[in-house]
Amino acid sequence: RHSYAVGTVARLVSRRCRVLKKTIERMQFSGIMFAAGLLHDIGKVLMTEFFPEECLKIVEEASASDTTAVDAEIKVLGVSHGDAGLYAGVEWKFPVILVNVIGRHHWPLPTILSRLKTKQGRLAQRVIRIADAASYELGYDMLRSDGKPPTLEPELFEKTGLEKKEFDKWTNDIKNDISYTIDVLGKV
Repeated sequence: RHSYAVGTVARLVSRRCRVLKKTIERMQFSGIMFAAGLLHDIGKVLMTEFFPEECLKIVEEASASDTTAVDAEIKVLGVSHGDAGLYAGVEWKFPVILVNVIGRHHWPLPTILSRLKTKQGRLAQRVIRIADAASYELGYDMLRSDGKPPTLEPELFEKTGLEKKEFDKWTNDIKNDISYTIDVLGKV
C-alpha cells in the first residue's frame, strides 16, 4: 500500500510540476515517477526475500536502540535497503533516474542535489520525497523503527513550480487516486 501511494502521489505531483514547460515532458516524467514511487523501497523487498533472518535482527536492533532502520540495516547487513535497491536497479539496467531515486531517497536532499547533473534528476529527488511524506500524512505509511516519518516541508516544493498550499488543495483527489491504484494494482 505504501509504495502504491508513493507512486500515485509522485505521478500526480509530476504532472503538475510547472518547471517542466511542455505537457509531454510532464506526462513522460510522471510515468517515470510512478515507477520510481512503486520501486523506491525495492531494496526492502529484496532484503526480506533473501535475508529474512537478518531482517528480523534489523527490526530488533532498531527497536532496541535509538538507531534508524537504515542504520540498523547497515549494521546487520552492511548495506541499506536504498543501496540494495540501487545495486539491483543497475543490474536490471533501470534508467539512471530510477536508480538514483531508489538508491538515494534517504540521503539528505542537499547532498544528493549537489551530485545530480540533470534538472529532471534533481526534480525526481524532490518529487519522491514529497510523495513519500504525503503517503505517511495520508495514512499509507510503513513501519518505521525510528518513529519519525518524513514530513511535507515547504522547501521540498522549491524548484518544482508548486507550493505546498497548492498541493494541500489536492488531498481529496490524491486519496481517490491512491484508492483506485490500490484497487486496480492490488488485484494483479
